[in-house]
Amino acid sequence: MIQEKLGFEWDTPNVIAAFALNTKLIKKMKDAGCYKMNLAIESGNSDVLKNIIKKPLNLDKVKPLVEYARSINLDVGMFLVMGLPGETIEQMWDSFRFAKDLKIYDPFISIATPYPGSELYDTCLKEGYISEDYSLDDLYISSFSISTKDWKSQDLSKTFTEGCLYLKKYFYREHPLIFLKDAIRNLFNDPLGLIRKIFRVLKIKPGK
Repeated sequence: MIQEKLGFEWDTPNVIAAFALNTKLIKKMKDAGCYKMNLAIESGNSDVLKNIIKKPLNLDKVKPLVEYARSINLDVGMFLVMGLPGETIEQMWDSFRFAKDLKIYDPFISIATPYPGSELYDTCLKEGYISEDYSLDDLYISSFSISTKDWKSQDLSKTFTEGCLYLKKYFYREHPLIFLKDAIRNLFNDPLGLIRKIFRVLKIKPGK
């Protein structure tokens, strides 16, 4: 692409493996026209990566790569998954905290979903983790269809919502003008909703 001077811009919407990256490769991606790389992080907890997802990723190596990418004006996103059997609520919060530390405030978050034929489905079926409202007609990667001995689907949904608000709070701290713009718009559209949302965000304590 570089040698042929194709000259078009591209990104990685289906993510790339962070453990396969280095600064030399990232620079080549940039030179070849890449404007954003989405990283398949999956979890911000090392134990979850090693023992549940079985992903060979050293989280300590991610932040320097992200910082380098930004230094050459390459945008960075990340994909996470939460709600896997064996994962605790506290470990899920590690993912939100990791995203905050990387200053990636809008990660794409998939909720673990037991699709028939998958190992996850077999595990959930065997352990009785599939929620009562599970339906093959309404399966998608943001459904809450797993309840384990450690947490229920309602707990998972609450953690997801609060985690997203937690990231939104830090995004607004870094971009106060955007907060002001959004607040003014919401003040006219739904003033009571804005007040409730602000109080809810202020009460959020990660991992609690």
